[in-house]
Amino acid sequence: MDFIEPILSVASEIYALVEKVKANRKRCHRVSDRVKALEELVRSIRQREMFQSSDELEKSLKELSITLKSAEQLIKKYTLANWVERILNSSSHEDEFKSMNERLSDAFQVLSGALQVEQGNMLSWTKKACMCLDAAQGLYRSVSAKHSTKFSNWSRELHQTEVKSEVHGCINSNKFLVAEGYRVKLGGLELVETEMSLKKSTNHKETRSLCYSSPQMLSDISHYSKECEMYSFGIVMWEVATRKRPFEGCSGEEIYKKVYEERYQEPLPDDCPEPLGHLINACRAYDNFQRPSAGGKLVTVFTSCTAVFSSVGTFRCQ
Repeated sequence: MDFIEPILSVASEIYALVEKVKANRKRCHRVSDRVKALEELVRSIRQREMFQSSDELEKSLKELSITLKSAEQLIKKYTLANWVERILNSSSHEDEFKSMNERLSDAFQVLSGALQVEQGNMLSWTKKACMCLDAAQGLYRSVSAKHSTKFSNWSRELHQTEVKSEVHGCINSNKFLVAEGYRVKLGGLELVETEMSLKKSTNHKETRSLCYSSPQMLSDISHYSKECEMYSFGIVMWEVATRKRPFEGCSGEEIYKKVYEERYQEPLPDDCPEPLGHLINACRAYDNFQRPSAGGKLVTVFTSCTAVFSSVGTFRCQ
C-alpha cells in the first residue's frame, strides 16, 4: 500500500491549486470534485489497515497515483499567468479537461471494482451461500417489476407460468446487483421473454457472452431454454464462490473446446462447502437433464441451499 500516502498528498495539492487558478475555475473545480470522491475511496482503504492487498488493488492505486499527478500538472498550468493567455487562445483546453475527467472517472470505477473483489475474497462461505440464495430467489420466485412496453405493473414468476415458460434471456453476473449488506437483486427484467419467442429470434445468441453459454447453446443443438438459463446461473454462482471471472483469458474457440468438447468445469475452491459445490456443479452439468429442475416449488434449488446453511453455520439470511 505504498501509494496511499502519496495519493492523499497529491489530492491535497490539487485542492490548494484549484483555489489559485486564474481561468477555467469551473472546470478545475469539477476535476477537484472527482479527486475528492477518489480520496474518500482511498481513505476507506487505508482505514481497513490490511496487512496484505491483492495485486489488482495495488495496480489500481499505482495507476491512480499517475492519473492524479497528471491532474495536478493540468491545474497548475492555470495558476501561472504566463500560461493562461496562451491556453485561452487555444481550443485544446476543453479537450484536456474532458480527457482528464474521463480518466478520473475510469480510475474510480477500476479502484471500486478492485476493492469489491478484495472485500469479496474476505466473505465467509455462509455469506456467499446467502448471496447465491438471493440470486436464486431473484431468478425463480414471484417478482414484481415494471414492464417497459406493455404493462405499467406486473407480477410474474420466471420459469413458473402455466401458459408459457418464461426465461430471463440474458443471465450473467452483470445482471445481479449487489446492494448494501451483500444482498443480491436481479436486474434486466425487461429482457424477460418466452422460450418460444427466443426460438424465433435470429440474433439473440450474439448478445450473450460465450462463457455463460451452455454446451447445447455453443453447439447450436438447442435454442435458449430454462435448462440453458440454469447453466448460466451455475456460472454466476461459481463466480460468487471463487471471486473470479469465468474462463478468463480464453478465446471463443477455447471456451467451445473446453465446455463442449472436453466437458470441462472450472474448479471450485478446496474449502467450498460440499452442498454448495454440489449445487453449483449440478447447475453446470453438461447434459440438460442433469441440471436442477426449475419446476413447481423449486425443491431442488432451495433444499440444496438450505443444506448449505446448516453445514456452514447458523447465520440467517435476512
